[in-house]
Amino acid sequence: MSYMLSVQLAATWLNTNVPPKLDENQIVLSPIFGAVTIKSVIDQAIAILSVRGNNLVLASTKSTTRQEMENIKNTLDDINNNKLPFVQGPSTCAINYPQ
Repeated sequence: MSYMLSVQLAATWLNTNVPPKLDENQIVLSPIFGAVTIKSVIDQAIAILSVRGNNLVLASTKSTTRQEMENIKNTLDDINNNKLPFVQGPSTCAINYPQ
């Protein structure tokens, strides 16, 4: 699981750092995590991959760490494949009402 999570993390990192790039502060609506920024999902992936031994979480499909890795991987995969809706922040578009 850690290999595919690493692949999705690398793809998302490239999407947010190589022009034309996504804004890492863009909010996406994930069915797993709710409304989250792309950066927060990247940070979660880095945090879980940084824990010693997590690259060995392969055998037990009932492991909570494996399930968490899979949730993050699926969210990153959905971001990379444009499957998640983007949410506009409150300051994205100004609304001007006629006087």
